Amino acid sequence: MKPLNLTKRERQIMNIFWNADKPLSANDIAVQQQDLSKNTIQAVVRKLKNHDLLKVADIGYSGTVLTRLYSPNVSQEDFLAAELSEQSLLNLVSNFIENSDDAETLNDLEKIIKERQDQLKG
Repeated sequence: MKPLNLTKRERQIMNIFWNADKPLSANDIAVQQQDLSKNTIQAVVRKLKNHDLLKVADIGYSGTVLTRLYSPNVSQEDFLAAELSEQSLLNLVSNFIENSDDAETLNDLEKIIKERQDQLKG
């Protein structure tokens, strides 16, 4: 994934999608973010869809009108990883490991690293 510089509004709307447990319409977002006009939301959703960050997940109803329901096409983790350089990502993971007090999480990370190393070997 190629990194994108999202505006404050684009990031705000993507965060709503990432935190949602179901596909959302532009109207659903307008209900949550009453400081944004529906026109602004629709324009931002269109732009995010054009950048393949959102996909049309379903068609549903907003009142009595058919509307598109969108869901993220990329996870928040994958998006954030793409924004960071490899060195920044390494620093972030190293910092997490150094400051973690949770042995189970560190064991999970070790297992993931070993599995990936095995994949790269053969």
